[in-house]
Amino acid sequence: KSVFNSQLTAFRRELAPCFAQFYKWQGRNTDITASLIMRRIMRERDLHTYFGPPFGFHNRSPRDPKKDFAAEQWGRENVVRFQDCLDATILTGGTVTEQTRYLYEALAAAGHVPPEMLQAVHAFLDDIEPLL
Repeated sequence: KSVFNSQLTAFRRELAPCFAQFYKWQGRNTDITASLIMRRIMRERDLHTYFGPPFGFHNRSPRDPKKDFAAEQWGRENVVRFQDCLDATILTGGTVTEQTRYLYEALAAAGHVPPEMLQAVHAFLDDIEPLL
């Protein structure tokens, strides 16, 4: 199991509902949690992640490593439990949107997603569904 970030990442259109990101609640971990959700749904469809060329280079401005490390705290404390919850959730049938909604509801029930974020997820999924 490997997470990926959203920089220089391409994915199939049908998987777009999985890649919702809500910085307000997860900070710098949004793309990591979105990738966990995407990969969980991909397993149900026998889809795989490809890591390799073409590559890109993301050049950043000088940053304070202590500030960056602090911003990653939520992920260090929660990503394994988040993944365990996804793995324990049984998915059966449905569209990617329905399965994404179901996974987020399971995450919310387990305390990994606050109610306000779950509302944002539902709004995002409602908005994106007609575009798929």
